Order: sequence, then structure tokens, then C-alpha cells
Amino acid sequence: CIRDRFLTFFIVIASSLLFYVNLRIKNAPKTLHKNYNQLPTFFQLLPKLFLNVIIKNEGKLLPGFKKIPDLKLSIASRRIDTTNLKDYVQSFGENFDPSSNVPICYPQAMVFSLTPSILSLDQFPLSPLGIIHIRNDTTQYRPISPNDSLDFTSTIGATRFEEKGIEFDYILKAYLTSDKEEKELVWESTQTLLSRKKVRSRNQRTAPTSVSGLKDAPHSVLISLTGNLGVKFARVSGDFNLQHLYPITAKIVGFKKPIIHGMWSVQKCLFEIQTLFGGSKFLEYPLNVNVAFKLPIYLPSKVSLKVFDANESGEVKFGLVSESGELPHLVGSVRHLNE
Repeated sequence: CIRDRFLTFFIVIASSLLFYVNLRIKNAPKTLHKNYNQLPTFFQLLPKLFLNVIIKNEGKLLPGFKKIPDLKLSIASRRIDTTNLKDYVQSFGENFDPSSNVPICYPQAMVFSLTPSILSLDQFPLSPLGIIHIRNDTTQYRPISPNDSLDFTSTIGATRFEEKGIEFDYILKAYLTSDKEEKELVWESTQTLLSRKKVRSRNQRTAPTSVSGLKDAPHSVLISLTGNLGVKFARVSGDFNLQHLYPITAKIVGFKKPIIHGMWSVQKCLFEIQTLFGGSKFLEYPLNVNVAFKLPIYLPSKVSLKVFDANESGEVKFGLVSESGELPHLVGSVRHLNE
């Protein structure tokens, strides 16, 4: 019958496609350095990401791989889109000043698609599904003006085998565009990502749920997050991962409701800390921001920012907890670096 013929045809096509993809992966060189003239969009990468979800495993390397190989992507002369920068700043409820330097987390948003680009490569031996952002360490060495042009490189760092899955570092660096052989490093960020072993529910992060260290913080700011904030920030950051968008898309990847992007939470904390401690002069460069992500923040919701006064070395510790104060969402610190 027609239905059986169609089913047979579909099975043949699907099997041939999987065989072709597996062959490509097997024959792909174990290292790759690729330069982009123009970044692909998240949506352009979706077909490759989908195939990698089918072919590859969560929390387990493909046969023949002992670690994630040497992968490097780069793009030169990225100019800052001031319209996008304005929308980015306003997504935090801040007023945009065209003469101000860019926020410390913005370079990451400028080239977000480098991340799914690496995850979509044949040489990347893990499924893109189930990868979560567990830590982030960002250092900015000098102010970045909206008029600056930046060259970006992204690489895979160390691979670590943990109880909950495979942890790896994704390292992003920004250099001031110039004709010099030695370009000036102005910004770098190490994102620690975890490819989790398959679990029934994705509603839990990999961190403990204690907030005892934050209860004594002398400063507290209540932050309200609207239900459409994930979609709004996706448009300015380029991160359209399903868990950030709508209830129905979040449920596809195991979340009961959409969750806000981790890097929105970090930058929001920094804007509020800047206000608490005297405006833009507080966050002077060189500056380091280190955070660990705990439980996801569902949308809509209210969360409480807890901030400590600077210690003897000038470091300010902070954290985001639920409105009730019982659940942690992130903990972090911001400090000036000695030049």
C-alpha cells in the first residue's frame, strides 16, 4: 500500500543520511581551525545541530575520541552594532548612553553563534542536547568603545570527566583590530560547559542548593523578570535555545517553563552592583567577573540580589536567590585586577 511504500522510502532515506553523517564524522580531521568572514545565524546552524543530536551522545564521547579535539573558530573586524547594543542595554531596564563603553558581558553576545558553530562541527564529539553552562569567568583589560572593532577567537580548552558527565571549557577572546602582528587582548571569557549524562528531568543544575553563605549580605535588591524576557534577550544576544523562549519550547528540552539566559543574570547583577557602589566608576578596568550558575530562573519570576561590601582586596561577592531566599540561582564575585 501507499503508506508502507512511503514508510520504506523514509527509512531508506533516513538510514542513508545517518550513514553519510557517520562517515563524515569518522573521516573528519581531528583538528580544525576555521576563519569566518560572516557569522552564521543560530537558525542556519539548526539542521547540523539537529543531526548531531541524533548521531551523538549526551555525556559520552563518540568512539575513537579520548577528549574534545583542538577546535578553533575566528572572525575578524567585528564592529559594534549600536542599535543592537542599545537594545541589549535596555533589556536590563537601563538607559542607553551612546558615549558609554560597552558592558562587560556584551562581547559574548556579539559573537554568540560561534558557540553553536563549534557544537555543530563534525569534529565535536558530543550531542548539543543536554549541554548546560555551569560557570563563567570573564576578564576585561581595558574599556571597549562602541566605535572599536574587535577580532574574536573561540577555542575548546580542557576536557574533564565528572560524575554527572563531561565538562569542558569554551574559551572566547577579543582583540582590538589592527594591522600589528601582536594584537592587543582586550577581553576574554572562559565558559565551563557540562554535557550531562541522560536524566529524566532537566530542571536541576549541578550545584548544591544551600543559600547559607548569602543570608548575611548587607545589600539586597529585588529584581522582577517578565514572562517574555527570554524572547526579548534572545533577539539581542542571538541565543534562541528552546529553553529560553516559550513554555511549549521549554518543555521540549525538559523544563517546565522558560528560563532566563545565564548571561542576562550576570550582567543584570553587575548593573545593580554598579548602582549600589557609585555608578560607572566602580566597575573600572582591568576587571574580572567570576560566576557559578546554580538553579535556573523560571519566567516570569522575582529574584533577590544579595551583595556584600568589598573585602580587603577590593573583591565584591554577590549572589542571586529566589524571592523567598531559599533557593540559589548564581553566586559570583567581581574584582579589580592589579595592573
